[in-house]
Amino acid sequence: MKTPKFILIFSALLLLSPFSGCMEDKKEKVSDEAGPISEDTTLISKDSDEEQETGDLIQVTFPRPGAEITSPLQIRGKARGTWYFEGDFPVRLFDAQGNEIAIAIATAQGEWMTEDWVDFEATMEFEVPTSGDGVLVFQKSNPSDMRELDREYRMEVGF
Repeated sequence: MKTPKFILIFSALLLLSPFSGCMEDKKEKVSDEAGPISEDTTLISKDSDEEQETGDLIQVTFPRPGAEITSPLQIRGKARGTWYFEGDFPVRLFDAQGNEIAIAIATAQGEWMTEDWVDFEATMEFEVPTSGDGVLVFQKSNPSDMRELDREYRMEVGF
């Protein structure tokens, strides 16, 4: 005797339904506008008063916050694989007036299709501005049009 196709499909759906709750939507929101420089481990959310720890998303080992930087700037650190898209993400440098003076692409130094830590490196060349301070902005790669998935880590630097 043959089992009707719809019974097989229905049985498969019943077996899989307990696992459907295992997939969580982990959306984190972060400001995409210029604002106060956050502390080394804090990511500020644009849409709420919540603060999220960046220490679990991205960690910059060089340069350190507040460091005096020169060109060419070697940038190193590690980020969760979810911070990358196609193995890289942008790093932007702004002067004290908020003008973008350089951009570099940080590249994963290993397999980035993971939720684990992946080392990154970038080299940024720029003309040193006459003002003394600036901001390095590490932006999570977000190829979608969904701005709520934007994230960034901002680090104050000197020249």
